[in-house]
Amino acid sequence: MSTFDVFDIQFKGWPKSDQIEVRPEATAFGATDEQYVFVRGYRLGKLTKASEFYREQSIRNCLGAEDPNNWYVIPLARVANGANDPVGWGAFVRALETLLVELGRWRAVCESDCGQYEPECAALAVSGFLLALENYRAGVGKRRPMALVATSEG
Repeated sequence: MSTFDVFDIQFKGWPKSDQIEVRPEATAFGATDEQYVFVRGYRLGKLTKASEFYREQSIRNCLGAEDPNNWYVIPLARVANGANDPVGWGAFVRALETLLVELGRWRAVCESDCGQYEPECAALAVSGFLLALENYRAGVGKRRPMALVATSEG
């Protein structure tokens, strides 16, 4: 099974969807101050402003001329790497698919060996992006680690 060093979903704006909820996580000590994205009850990841998540140089590398204060990031590497059985991976992929479809415009940065390879950039439909993830996870093309920056089509 292949793992990710980086797996970030970046997006601008927030969809109006009854399938996606942003809320603090409930703990034994009460609710946290941090906001988390839940897709149909599945805890996908922490929601963070790009300007708070990335260092200054990384912002320019990731978002170019875009204003980072208008973009959000959901880091997913820990969740994706923790979904290490078919049931867990399936739940993760279904939640990710719902999120990307509802977002409409998104950008994904996926790297298995961070900074070692120039990322391939591609405009993909959600289904194409999920297929690339499945192929990487299954070990297709093991000779090269994943280094992909995918953007939604259109």
